[in-house]
Amino acid sequence: MEYTRGSEWRRWDFHLHTPDTKKNDQFQANGKGKWELFYENIANYIGDKTNPQKTIAAVGITDYFSVENYRKVKSDGILARHIDFIFPNIELMCLPLKDGVKMNVHLLINPSFIDKVDTIILSNLKYCSMDTEYCARKDDLIRFGKDLDASLDDEMAYKKGVENFNINFDDLIKILKNHPECKDNVLILMPNRVLMVHLRLEILQARQWIYVIYSNIEENYIEHRILFYLRILRT
Repeated sequence: MEYTRGSEWRRWDFHLHTPDTKKNDQFQANGKGKWELFYENIANYIGDKTNPQKTIAAVGITDYFSVENYRKVKSDGILARHIDFIFPNIELMCLPLKDGVKMNVHLLINPSFIDKVDTIILSNLKYCSMDTEYCARKDDLIRFGKDLDASLDDEMAYKKGVENFNINFDDLIKILKNHPECKDNVLILMPNRVLMVHLRLEILQARQWIYVIYSNIEENYIEHRILFYLRILRT
């Protein structure tokens, strides 16, 4: 990606699920392959990039506890014809911090860090169920799913494991503290209500890799998009 005109507004979409997303996949084939139709719809929307209202500069390929679909998108090479920068977004379901309300946390990953996601992040996210501990790697999620329902094949067990796996937010903070390389390669996004009500202020002050999407303040949302863009370019 090369821009020579200085600062200008660009559209980013942090949160794009694809066909075969691990949870609540509602993509329909409509006579074509789901992936073929997915790519076609995006290409038709963006067009020839002459309409700035429809041009998208960057997109986060999102899935639960996985970067598999990001790898497929990069391997297919079709989306890259229309969008300059594609990065992985790992969506995590987090145990309630207060009042029994769960939240979704997003990890935006530097593409150059992708090969370390399994060993540094997913392997160290733990969940205990039925007196058994599981991690968020694919093989363990399959094991978890089959422990919940022994009749499932690997594919369905994987989805079952994903649906029932919840992280502890403190465990995520611990991973980032124990692996300094995450500081320049992982960006955490969460709703602003979580920041204001649930998180300890000293964590936010001490850890500059934690940013927040203010869903009701568009300026801050855009600002943090730019922060992430600058960070990715710097690495």
